[in-house]
Amino acid sequence: MSFNKNNISEFVSESTYIFSIVFPLALSMAVCSGIGVAGGMIGAVAACLLVSVKRTRLIMPVFTSYLVVSQTFREFGAPTTAAAVALGGLILLALGLSGFDFRKVVFKPVAIAIMVATAVTVTVLETTLYFGIGATGNIFSEMIDSYRSLGFHPNWRGILYGTIVMVIMITYPRKFKKADSIVRAPLIGLIVSLVLNYFLNPADMTTTISEIGTYSFKASEMLFPSFRGGLDFIGFITSGIALAILTAYSVSIEKGVNLDYSTSGAANFVCSFFTGAFIPFNARNHRKISFAGIPAAILTVLILLLCRDYVARIPVASCAVILIVGAWQSMKWGEIKKSFIDVPSLACVIAVTAFMIFFGTVKGIMFGALCSFICSFLPSAKHFIED
Repeated sequence: MSFNKNNISEFVSESTYIFSIVFPLALSMAVCSGIGVAGGMIGAVAACLLVSVKRTRLIMPVFTSYLVVSQTFREFGAPTTAAAVALGGLILLALGLSGFDFRKVVFKPVAIAIMVATAVTVTVLETTLYFGIGATGNIFSEMIDSYRSLGFHPNWRGILYGTIVMVIMITYPRKFKKADSIVRAPLIGLIVSLVLNYFLNPADMTTTISEIGTYSFKASEMLFPSFRGGLDFIGFITSGIALAILTAYSVSIEKGVNLDYSTSGAANFVCSFFTGAFIPFNARNHRKISFAGIPAAILTVLILLLCRDYVARIPVASCAVILIVGAWQSMKWGEIKKSFIDVPSLACVIAVTAFMIFFGTVKGIMFGALCSFICSFLPSAKHFIED
């Protein structure tokens, strides 16, 4: 393909777009989950190379996958998390090779319920980092109990940074639509909050907020986490299946073919060898090959390696807000009304939403998958199964 001025401009715009959405999101997930920046870098690089630009607007499966990985990591540690990511990848590979049409067992009301429960759960779990409360918990109910115990005693400077990020993420896409098609709001928010923190909270002074802090990329710390400790068998199996279900759904809604399932599965399997990092994005359709992600991946590596002192000063509150606002912005509001068409769909939405909120994301996904499979055989299911 010959490159002219328009081709180059489009290539640069696409590369910038990919970097501006993947880098802040992957970094925020890595920091807020506890996995660490190193794991986030691996996931970010892989996502830059595989993600399709047109599939980064409504990415609720990304946030649901984050909840699964975060819960698994906090409950069982890196070995179980890495093994779960690997298992999820292998299941996706098998699904791709089998030729099974995953869309046949997707009952839309269940997907709607998981979408709502994800936004609520992300908000509750990450508010402690946004407000600087210090509450702990792996699921909705545990975090609510912790909030009740500790009370709300927010760090106002952290709230300032996080609120600025929130305002940017809400207003920037509306006021600067053309610019947002090239540079996404999460990156702008991170940069603004970093600059403010750098000047309002100088490095030679005692920090008053939680920051990302120092990090390293030692091979001994990054490679093969699943071989460095105990493995919880139940956690490994349930989380692996949950991740496979979420990724398969993400591929199915884009009408992916067998090779697309296999590509996403292979990416997850490979990344499982690096601190349990995962690829929540649906991989780029194999028919639409682009090299625009390569500069974005290189830029990600260079920034994390050469700008450590600056990255370390990014407020954790800003990362938390990126996840909270991002989850709500990924809601498909127009689809919620579809759950009120008949009794089975409404019952599914209520049951799956409540189950996932109160029993955790992993169990919620498993329960939702069971409901989806059963309801896909109902006579009325044809009105709700993904087209």
